[in-house]
Amino acid sequence: MSKAQGMLKLYKREAVGTRKALERVPFDKAEWAPHEKTDDLLATFDQGVSAIEAALADVTDEAWTEHWSLKSGGTEVAGGRRGAFFGSLVLNHVIHHRGQLTVYLRLLDIPVPALYGPSADEQ
Repeated sequence: MSKAQGMLKLYKREAVGTRKALERVPFDKAEWAPHEKTDDLLATFDQGVSAIEAALADVTDEAWTEHWSLKSGGTEVAGGRRGAFFGSLVLNHVIHHRGQLTVYLRLLDIPVPALYGPSADEQ
């Protein structure tokens, strides 16, 4: 398995859990909305997942070890191996915000989906 295939496998696993949580966003509760501009939350999410999957398909094993940098005005403000960036800033970022979403679901008394194992709400 190439590094890209491994990263894609991790990404897809996390995307499944994130989609489960997004499916439960209670748009029928007028007093709360995730964002006033988010009309079709799941379609937007699915488009993003497809774009990441397509982009990862062409990344070579060598590219995962290349230096990646975030620059501001031409000055590097963060950098490291491309694979480490994807793991820490992309996957962990998605997981973090999915965690925030599940807290909102809990506060609204919406059953929290199973993500890494059984959920007490789904037993």
